[in-house]
Amino acid sequence: MSALTKWIIGAAMVVHRVPGPGLLESSDEEALCVEFELREIPFDRQANVDGLYRGRTLKGRRLEAIVDYQVGLEIRPALVCVPDVVPAQVLSCLKATGLRRALWINLGMARLGRRDSKIFSVTSVAKKRILR
Repeated sequence: MSALTKWIIGAAMVVHRVPGPGLLESSDEEALCVEFELREIPFDRQANVDGLYRGRTLKGRRLEAIVDYQVGLEIRPALVCVPDVVPAQVLSCLKATGLRRALWINLGMARLGRRDSKIFSVTSVAKKRILR
């Protein structure tokens, strides 16, 4: 795990601990961006993720943030587990942005643990799809 990924998870743990779980997704996102600013971690909030379809640009998808031009960030509130479609969605966003890593964090759980966040990379998601 890279230092940047650890910093992102650390900021998410503070957001989860200080106001606690149960905030709206937009409030979690706002609080996490405040943490990034306080830690001087550069980020682009609500980053557009345009895809291509038959040579035309598809607009409308967004990541909550792209952190330090390296890691895509998705935040979800109150999901019990990672739905099966998440790896495909993350891979799609990684392909569209050219990023190599994304972090999916579930801030809605009573405790924030390993099952509540997932780290995706282009290679790890591609391997999972091949193995299924």
